[in-house]
Amino acid sequence: MFMERREEPVILFQASLSLIVSAGSKSQAAETAAFLLNRESIDLSPVQMVNDEGEKAEFRMESVDAVEWTRVEDIREGGRFKVYGTIRLKLKVSRPEDYAAVIQAGLSGYRLPRSIIHDHTVWVIPTNCGPAFACVLDEKASWKPAVQEPAMLVAAG
Repeated sequence: MFMERREEPVILFQASLSLIVSAGSKSQAAETAAFLLNRESIDLSPVQMVNDEGEKAEFRMESVDAVEWTRVEDIREGGRFKVYGTIRLKLKVSRPEDYAAVIQAGLSGYRLPRSIIHDHTVWVIPTNCGPAFACVLDEKASWKPAVQEPAMLVAAG
């Protein structure tokens, strides 16, 4: 006997970000950023987001699909550089009560929380090298449809 098993939908999250690193040159800055934040170094920790009403929801990080560093800028502060890139993650809603709120509010209404000190988002990303403080320049999230797989049920006699 076969029964359809429904998986919860996956959220595809992408953020453009910048990271300030200390290095001797632009190429070393790019290497430093790639060492600090890459697919293997990021801890799969929960991600907190807020909606327009300030309600929080927790998302479980399923995987890091990609971290790409694309540009380095010398910020003229004694060997400090700003490295720009993109991170792509797969997330799932952590708690059933959050899932209902996310569906009701719409996924596009959720974002990483803004910093209290500045009018932008500073995302503290846990890594195996310690926390990385990245400035989020842009972010977007979309639903990936749930996968439906046939599941076999075995009758117990």
